[in-house]
Amino acid sequence: MASTQGFMKIKLTDKDIPGAKIDLNDFESYGNVQLKRWLQCRGVKTSGNKPELIQRCKDVIAGEKADHIDFNVDGGKWYDIKYESAKVDASMKKEQRTVHVTLSNVSGAVLDASCTCPASALGRCNHVAAVLLFINKHVKEHGYDPLACTAKPCEWNQGKKTGKNPSKISDAIYSSYKKRQ
Repeated sequence: MASTQGFMKIKLTDKDIPGAKIDLNDFESYGNVQLKRWLQCRGVKTSGNKPELIQRCKDVIAGEKADHIDFNVDGGKWYDIKYESAKVDASMKKEQRTVHVTLSNVSGAVLDASCTCPASALGRCNHVAAVLLFINKHVKEHGYDPLACTAKPCEWNQGKKTGKNPSKISDAIYSSYKKRQ
């Protein structure tokens, strides 16, 4: 399961990210904003004037990195994955191992996992297994809820002592109120 190099490469294409696709033969027809966005999608420096940006774009193509999309662009929101990183104490030594796990948001499948220990190169890392078991335990105990707290009805403003909950003023009933005749 574990590996030092990813056993499953997740690759974004220029069609997946807005602004990552332009005509590679005609950089001069694009504005600075479009050129900077194209360079940003490849993880390249985006400062400078238009001639510098065009030269940088040509350098990316010459280095055969035009198809390489940086997965950190826009905070990584174009991937449908969950990336976890954890520190795990080694069992026999007083040191920590860094474990990286990539999970699918759709199915929960493990797409990639790696650790800094020597056993990870052989695919037999117990640290990765420990992190996966911990994630599994956490989901079983606390549940998995894909909704953000802001997408749910208010749970924090509920009346507790009087048994009354906030509601519309028109729905309020006052026991001491007497109707006039």
